[in-house]
Amino acid sequence: VQPASIPFPLPNELSGLHGVNMAVPELQADRQFATAPPASYVVNSLSSMKELGIQIIRLPFYWNPSEGDLPRAVKNQYLDAMEQIVQMAYPIYVIIDNHKNANKDPVVWNRFWTTTSMWQTHQHFWLEIIERLDAYPNVIAYEILNEPPVASDLDYDRMGDYNTFMATEMRKLTNKYIIFNREAAATNYTRR
Repeated sequence: VQPASIPFPLPNELSGLHGVNMAVPELQADRQFATAPPASYVVNSLSSMKELGIQIIRLPFYWNPSEGDLPRAVKNQYLDAMEQIVQMAYPIYVIIDNHKNANKDPVVWNRFWTTTSMWQTHQHFWLEIIERLDAYPNVIAYEILNEPPVASDLDYDRMGDYNTFMATEMRKLTNKYIIFNREAAATNYTRR
């Protein structure tokens, strides 16, 4: 469990919260672990968080949408794990976060920024997540894509188009916060 900062301004009733990132293996299909945490990791961690007064967790699931769709079995695993953690976390607030993997290859991401069908694949899974989790009162936000790589000024425009595309459909299903995270430079690029 790592300290988390909230990457967006919160309304007064949510400001000043103390929170953490809570990464769990069940939401990291593309990562290998030398040693898996014990089966009681989530239960024990959430219990400790409640005792320590943690009020919010950022729950990342790992998928790099620039690399194609996730297999249905992995999506189901992610949805089940997210729902179970959200239920166990109550009354701790939860932000669901699509954390991409470490691939920052500008060629891969250029293909993503220019391929609407890849956006649709990503959007469809987000809509499934919202349909499954939105009724839980402790789910307060959805972070579309953490630190998406950009390599040019044009990528910034494309990222804006992508965020609009994603949020337009997500907003039809939820009134909760939709987070647009800042970019991560794919190269030594600096926006002009």
